[in-house]
This record gives sequence, C-alpha cells and structure tokens, in this order.
Amino acid sequence: MTGKEKAKELVNIFFQYTQKRAEARLCAIVHVEEMLEEISNYMVTEDREHLNDYYEVVLNELHNL
Repeated sequence: MTGKEKAKELVNIFFQYTQKRAEARLCAIVHVEEMLEEISNYMVTEDREHLNDYYEVVLNELHNL
C-alpha cells in the first residue's frame, strides 16, 4: 500500500466516527504522529527505519489532502 493509499484509508476509518472529513483528517494526522513517536522511542528492529520512512510519507500525504 502506498503512503497516499494509507493516508486515505486512515481518513476513511476516522470518518466513520466523526462524519466530518476535516476532523477525520486531523485524527489521522494525530494517529500517525503518535505512531512515529512510538516507532522512534521503542522499536529496535531492522524495520524501524523502513517504518519511520513509510509513516513520514503517510503523514506528508495527510497534510496534502
């Protein structure tokens, strides 16, 4: 899944709860920011850099929606 696809998926998930696209987008941004923090603080595997890069792309796509 591309970063853009993941961003849209997250917005759609949060839209089910908020029923407002702008609020859903903000929820998705907060969610991804929290994930990035968790990845950088607690992951010590080889996948850490890959996941961090991926979610940075997702975050960038969310800001561009």
